[in-house]
Amino acid sequence: MKKFIALAPLALVLASASALAADPIAHQMTVTATVPTDDFYVTPAGGGNWMNDPQNLDYNAQTKTLATFVRQLDMKSTTGPITAKLTSPVEISNGTPAENIGLSVLVNNVALSTTSAEVLSATLSATGQTVPFQVRAADAPAGGYAPGSYTGLVGMLFETTP
Repeated sequence: MKKFIALAPLALVLASASALAADPIAHQMTVTATVPTDDFYVTPAGGGNWMNDPQNLDYNAQTKTLATFVRQLDMKSTTGPITAKLTSPVEISNGTPAENIGLSVLVNNVALSTTSAEVLSATLSATGQTVPFQVRAADAPAGGYAPGSYTGLVGMLFETTP
């Protein structure tokens, strides 16, 4: 009986210590790297790949407008001019098609559509250039934008030919 009484406090101490131990926490992250060729590339300028991250068009409650998303692209082609096009019409949606907001995408101040357009001449693309990139929301309708959370995808295709 004395052995049992002596072991009981030890068992309580061990049980308390295991109850205080925290569960391990695991994390994962995706690591990517893109090394473009010297002959042709179109990449986000200024470090970081903001094209892989969701971008917010901030709403201004005073003016009832959506901010324009503005960044820059580094572009180069030793082959010829660089053309760009949208892979599909672009808009953001809150799930109600009648309330979708159209978007305009400009590369080097050229508005993109689903038809290819030259965004950088052969002469300028040969040495490489940093050009402006913008995504603009269409003006709000007469009653303003409908409340909601909007999302969309901007798909672009850049090409070069001799």
